[in-house]
Amino acid sequence: MEAAAQVFEREGLTVTTNRIAERAGVSIGTLYQYFPHKQALLYELADRHVAAARLRLDSELTRLRAHPPEWEDAIRALVDALVELHATRPRLHALMREYAPRVPDGVARLHALQDRLTDEIAALLRRYGRGGPAPERTAALLVQAADAQLHRVVLAGRGDAEDLVRALLALAGPGSRYPGSRGSPATDQFCRPRRSTSRRLHHGANHSEEMNMSETTTPGYSYTLTRELDAPVENVWAAWTQPDHYAQWSGAVRSTIELDVRPGGAWRATMAAPDGSEFPLTGSYGEVVENRRLEVHMDLPGGASTAMAVDLTDLGGGKTRIAVSQTCATEQERDGSEQGSGMLLDGLAAYVPSI
Repeated sequence: MEAAAQVFEREGLTVTTNRIAERAGVSIGTLYQYFPHKQALLYELADRHVAAARLRLDSELTRLRAHPPEWEDAIRALVDALVELHATRPRLHALMREYAPRVPDGVARLHALQDRLTDEIAALLRRYGRGGPAPERTAALLVQAADAQLHRVVLAGRGDAEDLVRALLALAGPGSRYPGSRGSPATDQFCRPRRSTSRRLHHGANHSEEMNMSETTTPGYSYTLTRELDAPVENVWAAWTQPDHYAQWSGAVRSTIELDVRPGGAWRATMAAPDGSEFPLTGSYGEVVENRRLEVHMDLPGGASTAMAVDLTDLGGGKTRIAVSQTCATEQERDGSEQGSGMLLDGLAAYVPSI
C-alpha cells in the first residue's frame, strides 16, 4: 500500500496498475489477486486513512478531556491534529476524497467517525458554554465545515490552519468581543440606535435642573469588509436568501426565519447568542439584484431602521468576492458593527464551501 500511495501522490489518477505493481516490486498478476483495479487501491487507502484519523483524534480528545485548555486552544489542537493527518501527500488525499469508491462498509465507518467527533465536539461546546441553545446542531455544522474547509481550502493552498481555526471559532459562537456587544455576530453586525440618558445635576441645597445627556454623534462613520469565498456566487446568494442555508451560518433559529427577498419584502429571524439568550429581529429589503447585490434593513426602536449592503462579485472558477458595507452614526457603533460583520463573514466563509 505504501507503493500505491507514493505513485498516486506523484502521478495522480492517470497512474496504471502496472506502474503500481512495478513500484511495489510484484507482478501485475499478484496485484490483481488483491486489487482488481486502481479504484480498489484508492478505497483501501481511504479506509486506512479513516482508521488512522479515528486513532489520532481519539488520542487528542482524550488529552483534551484530561487537561482542558482554553476554548481557542482546544479548537486549535483539533485543527492541528486534522492538518497533521493530511500534511503528507495532499494530492493523494484529494484523490481519495473525490474518486475512492463509496462502498457501504467504508461509508458506515466514515459516518461513525463523523458521529463520534460530533458527539465529542458537542460535549466540548457544553463544557465551554459555546454553541448556543443547540450545541449538538452546532457541533454537526462544525464537523462538516471543518471537513469542507480543510479539503477545499487548506489542502488546496488557499488558506492555512489559522484560517480554519478562525472560521470554526466564529461558527461556534465566540461571544462578546467588544464592550456592549449583544453576544451574536448576526445582531452585532448592524449599527445600534443612539441612546439618551437623563442625569439630575444639583446646584446648592434647593436648586436642581434636568439635563438630557445624549451621545455626541458625527454622521458618516463607514466601513467595508471584503472576503474571497470558496464557492460560486449562486451558492453565496442562496446562503443569504434561503432559510435552510441562512440558519446554518448566521446564528438564527431555523423555525423563526422568514425571508421575503424582494424590494420592500420583509424578513424576520430570532438570533441565538452563545449564552442561550435570543434576540428577535425584523427588517426589510431595499435593493435586490440576484447574485449581485442585497440591501438589508433592520428595524430599530422608535420606527427607525439601519441598512447594510451586501455586494457579490463572481470571480469565476467557483469563487466569489463579497463586500459588506454600512454607515453608522458614531465611531463606537461603527467599530462594534464592523467586528460583528467580520465574525458573521467568518461563519459564512466556513459554511458556503459545503453547499
